[in-house]
Amino acid sequence: MNEHGERGLGRVSALPCSLSFVSPSKCLPCDQESWCLVKRNEGAVRDCGGPFGVVQAVGLPYLESYGQGGGVDDWKVEWNRSGACRRTVMRLWDQVDGLEKYHPVHCYKPWCPTCGGFKGKIHNKRFSRALDYIGDADNVMLRQFVFTVPPEIRSFFEDTKGCNALFNMAKRVIKKYFDGKSSLAYLHYHGDKDVNELHPHINVHVIEPKYSIGLLSADRLDAIKETWLKALRHYTGQKGMTIADLYYSFRQGKGKVIHAIRYMSKPMMTIKRDGNWIVPDEFELGEEMAKKIVAMKGFKFLRMWGPKREIEIEDCDEIDSSRYVFLGTVTMEELQDDAIKRRCRIKEGSDGFLEFEKIV
Repeated sequence: MNEHGERGLGRVSALPCSLSFVSPSKCLPCDQESWCLVKRNEGAVRDCGGPFGVVQAVGLPYLESYGQGGGVDDWKVEWNRSGACRRTVMRLWDQVDGLEKYHPVHCYKPWCPTCGGFKGKIHNKRFSRALDYIGDADNVMLRQFVFTVPPEIRSFFEDTKGCNALFNMAKRVIKKYFDGKSSLAYLHYHGDKDVNELHPHINVHVIEPKYSIGLLSADRLDAIKETWLKALRHYTGQKGMTIADLYYSFRQGKGKVIHAIRYMSKPMMTIKRDGNWIVPDEFELGEEMAKKIVAMKGFKFLRMWGPKREIEIEDCDEIDSSRYVFLGTVTMEELQDDAIKRRCRIKEGSDGFLEFEKIV
């Protein structure tokens, strides 16, 4: 960044491993330096009245803190990490523009008010990568399959091992009937209306030319359903299972294609209520489901299958290490203090880098 607060735009692919999060603000009611589970937005009064209790998270380097614990409440520590979102900022040297730039570290937790939710950080990244993969949305048709799991066997697919197996089963079915086609695949972990309802299912968009025939014959659909049912039987050992629902539709037209991808790429803990997408708070989320969601950490919910390349999208900040040199970290509070002295305001650009605007 130069003396005028200017910087070029940069595309950002792996986090530097030496980041450290700073100590949080003190909880005003109890005077403990603890992350608040209820009011964790920047500038909010910290309150320790969360239903999952307060977990200490003071002074540990970011990656080192992931190695702490070993107790029965480790999931609470992980849940609490969203309190550190955007509080640490990476200082990066742009070797192309010759400028120092700043990029906040995001937690990428689905329950985080910044990263989670409809059109939050996670959602926007997945949506953008999916659109990049299909190319011109006006020139494609999407075959949309929803591979569901009967309630009696959903417990087989409540962890990362089971969900990876679910992805692989759906992939084999798609390859059998649409070999040579590129596809987008998304995991939805719970229902759209109840975040506590375990409902893992795989959504697949098979990418076709715009004017392809969308309808599939009844015989072809029955064959696809039977293949899916056999895959579930084989994995779970439930040989007597006779029903496994699979839903098919197709999307043609730029608006419908974009709408379908935006819906499918939403993160966990995004549910619809009164016509609006919301992230339920900790009081609504049951402890059992909270543990399951935390245990999905690092899982790749968006995957791209194709004859030429296969990609699994990771929910994290991406920094192009061939372009940017990591210089260290500063706190957001330090940057804000500096901006005030220089009569600037800070905002986050669409590329994730911070921008300094002069206050006139």
